[in-house]
Amino acid sequence: MCELFGACANRDVNIEFTWRGFVRRGSRNRDGWGIGWYVKVNGKSVASVIKQPIPSVESSLAMNISKIDIRSNIIISHVRYATKGDTCYINTHPFVRKIVRSFNTERWDEWIFAHNGGLSEEFRRRTSLSKFKPIGDTDSEYAFCYIAESIEGIYRIRDLFLRLYELADEIKDFGNFNILLSNSRYLFVYSKHSVNSMYYVRRHPPHNGHVRLADEDFSVDLGNIKAPDEYACLISTKKLTDERWIKFYSKKLYIFRDGELVLRVDNSGFKPMIPREYLDVLANIRENGLLELSELDKPIVERLINLKYLKIISGRFVSISENKRALVDILCHNI
Repeated sequence: MCELFGACANRDVNIEFTWRGFVRRGSRNRDGWGIGWYVKVNGKSVASVIKQPIPSVESSLAMNISKIDIRSNIIISHVRYATKGDTCYINTHPFVRKIVRSFNTERWDEWIFAHNGGLSEEFRRRTSLSKFKPIGDTDSEYAFCYIAESIEGIYRIRDLFLRLYELADEIKDFGNFNILLSNSRYLFVYSKHSVNSMYYVRRHPPHNGHVRLADEDFSVDLGNIKAPDEYACLISTKKLTDERWIKFYSKKLYIFRDGELVLRVDNSGFKPMIPREYLDVLANIRENGLLELSELDKPIVERLINLKYLKIISGRFVSISENKRALVDILCHNI
């Protein structure tokens, strides 16, 4: 079966250590490998992808990816075991599409998508596409096009999150549907598979102790490779290290941003996933607009600043960051 690996962080990071463990999964998944990430071009985050329809363990590029020094706040990777579609470049994950999020202003994002699982032919028979068309012949790319067509023009993140959950919940009835999906700001994870579960691990400060790869006698001291204020979450279909990996519940949409799991969406709606003490501080500041730093718990405020929820004003006050206001509204509304 194919395998997935993703990362979400509060800054541009590299994945050299954990990639070393993931890339060797290509010995079992020999029909291709790929990695997608985001780079800044004129202030805009745009997708960049490297992929090959050969085993990652036989690719000098994949085995030496550290020399490229890929750095991004979000990374999505895939090793392929083909069940449908030829072994060729256009069928290799991840896939990218430009999706408009506001028809009035033509604002757009480049979305990256990778899938582990197989969908029945019934899925194609029961759905149709008009604007977004697959280039290759995999059920994975078809599902991505179906999602792209269904979310284009949705601007409010509340509506986007709910629609993505509805789509994943619909598609999962046609087979196995583990996915990683991103618009450069959020990393979305959905898991429904009869064999492969999905897991995540937090790498939050303080970064203490050694971490060892699961399939190789190789370890690192996190303190030597992580900045003191670096927050990250890693997602995978396999536990790649000896850290405490947490299993995703099946048939729920998980939403990551800036190195933290922030929301879970299911039939009951939104469930905030950040610590309650964070929510209390955010709700307090949201209600009052500005609060003095001296009135708040300093360690929590520092963490919320590093996670980009808060900004400091005039050295004395804190307020909600503009680019997190809509997310904070959802979080605080669902306390």
